Amino acid sequence: MSKSVQAMKCSLYGIGCAGYRISHFATRLAQMVSKTNMAQIRSFSMLTGLVFAVFAFMGCGSSGKSSSAQQKQTEIINAQVPVISAQPISAVYTQGDTANALAVTASVSDNGTLTYQWYKTSSNETTDGVLIDGATSNSYMPSTDTAETTYYYVVVTNTNNNATGEKTAAAISQTTEIIVNALPLNNYVVKCYDADLNKIATVDAIEGEIALENICGVGDWYLAGANAPSVNYNLDGDVSFYGAANVIEITDQSELEAVRNNLSGKYILMNDIALELSGSGWTPIGTDSARFTGVFNGGGHKITSLWISRSSTNYVGLFGYIGAGGRVKNLGVDINGAVIGAKYVGGIAGYLLSGEIINSYVAGGTVRDNDASSGGYIGAIAGQIQNSNITNSYAVNSLVKGRLYAGGIAGYTNGSSFITKCYSAVDTVETTSGYNGGISGYINSASAVTNSTAINHALIEVATTSRYINRVAGYAGTGAASNNYALDSMTITTSTSGPRAESNAGMSKTNTELQTQLTYEELGWSFGNDDSHPWVMPENGGYPILYWQK
Repeated sequence: MSKSVQAMKCSLYGIGCAGYRISHFATRLAQMVSKTNMAQIRSFSMLTGLVFAVFAFMGCGSSGKSSSAQQKQTEIINAQVPVISAQPISAVYTQGDTANALAVTASVSDNGTLTYQWYKTSSNETTDGVLIDGATSNSYMPSTDTAETTYYYVVVTNTNNNATGEKTAAAISQTTEIIVNALPLNNYVVKCYDADLNKIATVDAIEGEIALENICGVGDWYLAGANAPSVNYNLDGDVSFYGAANVIEITDQSELEAVRNNLSGKYILMNDIALELSGSGWTPIGTDSARFTGVFNGGGHKITSLWISRSSTNYVGLFGYIGAGGRVKNLGVDINGAVIGAKYVGGIAGYLLSGEIINSYVAGGTVRDNDASSGGYIGAIAGQIQNSNITNSYAVNSLVKGRLYAGGIAGYTNGSSFITKCYSAVDTVETTSGYNGGISGYINSASAVTNSTAINHALIEVATTSRYINRVAGYAGTGAASNNYALDSMTITTSTSGPRAESNAGMSKTNTELQTQLTYEELGWSFGNDDSHPWVMPENGGYPILYWQK
């Protein structure tokens, strides 16, 4: 056998194919080539190169073993799309009904974790929904407070962290329609109030919404009454009624005490309440850290038998602290004994900040501090008023007493505060360190006491050095006390003489003049039978009273 043929044979065997036919074919080729000339050998060499290439293409290896087994590839697995087997159900309700929960049932078989998010929309689409905060379970309770049609749907998401492809997949439920119809007002008897809880009318709503609109008129009104609906209404955009849940009627002491639990509410007193107290007496409504900011309409009624003995507590009164927007009106407070606190003490409010007291009075007993060196800011109606107003109100207590800053209406009048058309007939206002006034112990220059009368019998300053005491105001900034009257027989007792600006004294009037309607009309007081004309003269003589007392 020639070297060329031998080399070719070796090359063929060197391909390493393990199959018998390949080996046998190579041997036969070598035998055939040995009988031919070199030209034929060259031609056949080309053929064997092609065969070799074919064998190589077929995956023959040099090891002599077949490598035809295919290499195994990694399979891609995505998180499974949730299957929603139970859809939320549409329903129709009336305002205020308790709705059934919307719910879906969803599942996956890949051991993923399902999460939920509910949406609502005004259209029957799942593309423009608004996410509902906190609605992240498989069920959701729709609201029935407002008469409207709303569509809801939920997005269910499967999260599978073991997936080799997409680890999350989502499905969207069908939309569900929730229709809330307006609550019919037929057969309701309701009371219609404005924002200040002035009663506009009592409505026998036999004709429903039409009766309310016709009687109450265009505007925003509050409904109250045992049978009043608790939901809100809006009639054609012109008339809005806020349900009874927004107005709380107070008929007894427990309901009055509950005001502390909702300091921004709207309250109306439905009758007089005689307090039954023990221990340290009444617990004031509102504190420095939790202020009363609501509306309290006494409704022309009074709270009687008030007493408080909290000598180590600041901000003491029926209301301890009235904050921004807080209003008290048409309320009488009768003190039985004394209202005692450490600092900032008043019959109605210990401290009045950016609030109002209107058409109200305090009568009887003593309002005082604890005689400590840190005491003061004592007033028959309010201990201190800051950026606040007291209007058309009066006090007829027996004694107001404090270390300093004591007054027959307010102890300290500061910020931009105004006491207007008020009078004090407190028997005695007493201080031990000055700033003593028949209306206010102190008035800063940005505040004012005007058109008011001081009818106190006596002002007493027992300090060794008298500081600021006078019939209307102990101290008043320039122009802060003007156009006021004072009882000509009022006595002022001090240990030493002190500054007494003439403007702080008020114009003298006799007791007879101060029991005459004309005297008050000269100061611009309005006499009549409503909140805008709140004053009347008592039939048997005396100083003015409020119209709702007659």
